[in-house]
Amino acid sequence: MKSSILVIITAIFSLAFVTRAIGTVDDARQQFAEMTDKKAAAHPASNASLKQPPYADEPNPDFVGLAAMIKSRTAEIEQRLAAINEREETLKAVEMRVDAKLKELEAAQASLAEVANRVDAANGKDIKALADMYANMKPAQAGAIFNAMEPAFAAGFLTAIRAESAAAILASMEPQKAYAVSVIIAGRNVEN
Repeated sequence: MKSSILVIITAIFSLAFVTRAIGTVDDARQQFAEMTDKKAAAHPASNASLKQPPYADEPNPDFVGLAAMIKSRTAEIEQRLAAINEREETLKAVEMRVDAKLKELEAAQASLAEVANRVDAANGKDIKALADMYANMKPAQAGAIFNAMEPAFAAGFLTAIRAESAAAILASMEPQKAYAVSVIIAGRNVEN
């Protein structure tokens, strides 16, 4: 994109240079014509010797064609610059919208994280309260409930209960269930 802008700027400067050169040539031609007219008026006898060149009154076709080409090229460059400026404005607007959406998403994510933390804290309190209830039950009653639970779920509660109460509940469970829960608890301790 920078190189295309440099090409456009170079074309504009070249156009300005050529326009000035044409203007300078026209000025020189006009000064020459004025000098010739002054000399002709001052010396009427030598008027025939100071004959004006045939192109003095006619514009040079090369300069006219060049000027037309430069004018059309300038118009084309201006159109391209306008299109580039329009694209830049569009990109800025899109960028602003993306930034706004990103800020909205970040705010929503922070809000969601806060809600998740509250839910986790509430779940932790609920599990702790339930674990305390199981710990205060008679081991045989708690063992019957733990026998009905999935081993992974039962292991989660047993690790939240005091070791003495958990041991009594585990002892009152069916041996296969107690073994499965013990393996899960041992596996968690190995991972930590």
